[in-house]
Amino acid sequence: MKLTIARLTLELVSPLHIGSGLQSADTNAPVVRDAFGDYRIPGSSLAGALRAHCGSSLKSVWGSADSENRASAIEVSDAFLIDWDGTTTLTKRLAGKSVAFPTFKEIQDHVRIDHASGAAEDGKKFDAEIVPQGTRFRCELALIERDDSSTARDVFTCALHALDTGAIALGGDVCSGLGLIRVLRDSYTIATFDLATAAGLASARNRPAALDQPATLDAKPTRISAGALSTAPATAHTVSGSVRIAFRADGPLLVGGSQRPSNKSDADRNFGADLVFGEARVADYDKKALVAKPWIPGSSLRGAIRHRVWHIFEALGCEDVQRRMDDLFGSVADKRASASKIRVTGQFLEQHPRTLVQHVAIDRLTGGSLTGALYAEAPIWRDDLVIQVGLTLHGIALDEAAALAHALIDMGIGELAIGGGTRRGNGRLLFDSAEGTAGYEGKAVTFNLEWNGKSISNASPPSELQALIDALESANETLVGAAANA
Repeated sequence: MKLTIARLTLELVSPLHIGSGLQSADTNAPVVRDAFGDYRIPGSSLAGALRAHCGSSLKSVWGSADSENRASAIEVSDAFLIDWDGTTTLTKRLAGKSVAFPTFKEIQDHVRIDHASGAAEDGKKFDAEIVPQGTRFRCELALIERDDSSTARDVFTCALHALDTGAIALGGDVCSGLGLIRVLRDSYTIATFDLATAAGLASARNRPAALDQPATLDAKPTRISAGALSTAPATAHTVSGSVRIAFRADGPLLVGGSQRPSNKSDADRNFGADLVFGEARVADYDKKALVAKPWIPGSSLRGAIRHRVWHIFEALGCEDVQRRMDDLFGSVADKRASASKIRVTGQFLEQHPRTLVQHVAIDRLTGGSLTGALYAEAPIWRDDLVIQVGLTLHGIALDEAAALAHALIDMGIGELAIGGGTRRGNGRLLFDSAEGTAGYEGKAVTFNLEWNGKSISNASPPSELQALIDALESANETLVGAAANA
């Protein structure tokens, strides 16, 4: 019988939301916290994501509560918040020491867009608490091998590799880019104890109890290989993989947020505006502080793309638009739910100064200004502002991929704006040029896709790229033909 212990530090690559299910006067959806009020990632959230990634059907490894009543061979601890000094806050609080990491609430606003009007849907404004990007947590995974079967070790290695490479996302709203994680370099230690021997049993019993310490006193940081498990390749009828596009802002950009700019420097003097480009905080362990930065949430980008795909299906005359949208972007109906096949990640920007823009509504009768209708907004307005947008596709059909491609093209030619005030010139984007770097047809567009049993990237031979384009066009023509004959 063997026991393998792996200890590692996780860092949030994007904000995280794992709902506590509790009520709060501050937000519709507070995150999980421990009894001290510190952020915590439940072990069940980690285990669930790893189980889904590495094969949930492997009852011999993950356990089952059916007639076999088998315990899991893999144990996953909670992930505990790390303070600025690298020590877990739980360790410090239990020792009576003070904790420097702030515990205030970071709130993200949301609003659902009505497909017919293109405006906010009545009664569909809500908010949710998020854990700041950059926050670090410490956790432990344990493998208990009761026999010589290699399956459990393969799954354990797959789980560690998934964490090491950032292949999984945690919590809610992962389709909008939340919950992305990575393992902090040089934080990964792993040790195996042979419990059938007296020496191995003693070593296991004497290992450091605190997760701040390595798996054993002499353990060295290591990296994890992929192991024997792998995901099934995409078929000829689906497309999977990643796409990254750089857009250049063509005019003012106003993406709202609950956190208004806080740095009252000369560069940011326009905070008296009614509408201000929103911010969120990022945990900076070098500066030992939460730093406020302008933020374009993935939900803002995903909402605009979803809205345009809906209208593309409608323009084609499809009668089953709702079914197609539910299949592509996920749905929740009664007690049944389906996950989104598209993940869109947002981006934090540097602390650019805002530009004050005054507005006034005109009285149509007098031609003068309308009483009480003067307002101001403070967008970010820079000619060199570039926004990096990442998409991850999980087995979407070819006709869905064609509609998505059209929506992204619309965004890249300035016909699909993002944020607020899009009807008065805000939020217009254009494809950024590659300027000698990797890209597709001179644009800063890179992709790595799986289709028809092969990998296709922006650097693939023209014949392979053309084959994919022909397949997408054929699927689009089939979709148009089906709608015409309906």
